[in-house]
Amino acid sequence: MDQNIFLKRLFFKKRFVFVLNTTERKSLQLEDNIQQISFEFTSKKNYGTLIQLCTPYESDFYLKSLKKRLESPDIWKGIIAFLDDKPVGCHWILLPQEKNVKHDGFKITKNSALFCGVFVHPDYRGRRIYNSMHKFVYNLWINEFYTRDVFTIVEEKNKASLKSNSRIGLKIKGYNYLLKFCGLTILSIYAPLEGKLQIWCINPISSFREKILRK
Repeated sequence: MDQNIFLKRLFFKKRFVFVLNTTERKSLQLEDNIQQISFEFTSKKNYGTLIQLCTPYESDFYLKSLKKRLESPDIWKGIIAFLDDKPVGCHWILLPQEKNVKHDGFKITKNSALFCGVFVHPDYRGRRIYNSMHKFVYNLWINEFYTRDVFTIVEEKNKASLKSNSRIGLKIKGYNYLLKFCGLTILSIYAPLEGKLQIWCINPISSFREKILRK
């Protein structure tokens, strides 16, 4: 492994922050859905479908996080995409209600929403599943919670998602820097292109627990 990449993983991570507000919704350039695709909202009843979809492609940490999200339907809304009646992808939305929520080192306020946890089955990647889910959740935003600003956070190395977000008209509004110690996140810095710098301390114990569970 390249020494610079190794050091980055140990001490630093850069993420791009896309933000969309209601005044910008007309700038979205959403592609048409695949004709055979359908969607279903997540619930405890289709937890087995989620597990079937994501195992063995995701870590135990991710699978356990799915169960926790289903136990908090007041702040988590998820969709499962089906192609020819087969589950092929899922997409999650975090909608804080009475208080702000810190997720993956980033604070989401009760006036905002976070689009996250996007997964497409490896056998169906490159078939516009991701784009179809994008269209569904953004239409959901327009119809149900358009007063909230929508955040999407993408890692620097995820070129496919960066390209997809730019293609539908999303704009980078800031950068999120995760400072690490031996691979554990200890500090998260949000540097918006406009506005004040925000800094959040991360509990090293919870960061260590997540690191172990991800293995």
